[in-house]
Amino acid sequence: MKRLTCLLLAIILTLTPLCAFANDEAFYSENFKSSGILIYEARSDSVLFVNNHQKPYSPGSITKLLTCLVMLENMSLDEKVTATSEMLSLVEPNSSLAGIVSGESLTVGQLVYAMLLPSGNDASKVAAVGCGRVILGDKNAKTKDAYNAFIKAMNDKAAELGMTNSNFTNSDGYDDPESYSTAEDVLKLAMAAYSNETISEIAAKSHRYLETNRRTHNWYSTNMLLYKNDPDTDAKNANYDSRVKGLKTGFTDIDGRCFSLVADDGEMVIYGVFLGMGFTSSKMWSYIKKTVSTAYDSYYTLDLMEGLPEEYTYNIKNYSMFSDESITLVPADTQENQILLMNAEDDPNYISFMIDNPEICTIKKAGTTNETGTIKLEKNVKEGDIVSYMLIFDADGEAEIGRMAYVATKNVAKYNAVDFIIRVVLPIVIMVALVIIIKKLKEYDNKIRKKDGRKTT
Repeated sequence: MKRLTCLLLAIILTLTPLCAFANDEAFYSENFKSSGILIYEARSDSVLFVNNHQKPYSPGSITKLLTCLVMLENMSLDEKVTATSEMLSLVEPNSSLAGIVSGESLTVGQLVYAMLLPSGNDASKVAAVGCGRVILGDKNAKTKDAYNAFIKAMNDKAAELGMTNSNFTNSDGYDDPESYSTAEDVLKLAMAAYSNETISEIAAKSHRYLETNRRTHNWYSTNMLLYKNDPDTDAKNANYDSRVKGLKTGFTDIDGRCFSLVADDGEMVIYGVFLGMGFTSSKMWSYIKKTVSTAYDSYYTLDLMEGLPEEYTYNIKNYSMFSDESITLVPADTQENQILLMNAEDDPNYISFMIDNPEICTIKKAGTTNETGTIKLEKNVKEGDIVSYMLIFDADGEAEIGRMAYVATKNVAKYNAVDFIIRVVLPIVIMVALVIIIKKLKEYDNKIRKKDGRKTT
């Protein structure tokens, strides 16, 4: 979660639309002028479009994503909560309902369905009180005390996610001027929610039939992008998009309609936050479908790791005799994101070549597919040291689009004083010693020969 928060804190904030959305600027200016919007591609960490992204709006039932997160962090999926009349009395007039009745026992998993599909405010109240008692460690805690404990936990969780411009006063998103968030903050919430396996699985479903101890439920999602056919008329749904995987709709009298979107085609993961949409439901769905299509039609992602060697091996020109003669390099585990967002017309090919880290080594001979390169070490290398960088340029070789750090897989040592003594000095010493020994032996031999009257050599 820390990585997620850090990633999102890096999005920011002098942002302008990328070209595909800029080309449709008239459409977005006309229809979303007063709305808070943030369109974001997660794999490449790229913001596609922003408008009023730090302006507070009522988040409506998008709030239930936070409710689900807090409940799932404090309770297991199979734990049950029994609805009471006092819990259900917390539900405000004209709320969207899942049809939960007093005395009905639902599992945590069923309550998530009830909140994310029919957007049941009754389910959110039951979940909040039930989970609030768990948070307090008191299963007999008063309904109001348990509910307030849960709301505090919601705001604590929002702060943990880095939602610095948000406040929540209820568990369902019902109209309250003191309950607000921004498109930037809702994006953080949406990413945290989608990373939760239970929420992502349930939010992608359009329908759920289930039975409890008191009644049968037939819940349909409020997210119209999930339906191939309209659930009311069975007619083909023009707004259906198979790439859409959730997440949550909302509505308040304060700011109108809102929606938190996630779409995933296996290549790009698009998040969309739409707050304060002051138009009809049918317009909302068609506009959001247009936004999804614009994103996928206009961009693709390029993973720079694909096609690059998983390892490089270099011979070491000045290796120590107490170390290996070669070194193997692999991509660093701590790489920054090497996935780029590309315009649809951009050439996916690129040029790459290796350069040395001058503090560590000098590349004397570049390696090829069939031939090992050679490097000269400037210092001893420890496992994990960055030895070289793979530079990646666009297909024209004009602009650097990425660089990959390659690190040593083991310790290696450069040629040193000990090596010099053993490799240079010691052989000379041995050679001199041998010359002296040979000379002494000859002198001794001559002395013996002379003593014996033999001819000397």
